[in-house]
Amino acid sequence: LDIAGAYELPQAIRLVVRGNKRFDGFVALGCIVRGETDHYDFICKSTMDGMMTVSLQFGLCTGTGLLTCDTIAQAEARSGQDGHNKGAEAAAAALLQINAARRFGAA
Repeated sequence: LDIAGAYELPQAIRLVVRGNKRFDGFVALGCIVRGETDHYDFICKSTMDGMMTVSLQFGLCTGTGLLTCDTIAQAEARSGQDGHNKGAEAAAAALLQINAARRFGAA
């Protein structure tokens, strides 16, 4: 699902869940690169708070791969295929949560 930006990640997941779509888990991927204003700080905090809120509200298994970087080079370093890929880590985290939910009968 493509969305407008990082700020919309929790909103998009909530729309899917409220639309009665059933998924075992969600992996949210995005990147926020610091600019020249405080906007960066507000978007980072709001997005992460929103992800936690929607996850807890609906009992969702989620992996959050939201990069918060100062530069594009940092984002590239965290999304490469050299073993330091935050998207892959987010997917692994979601799978661990799904496994835990199934073990405890929550899925």
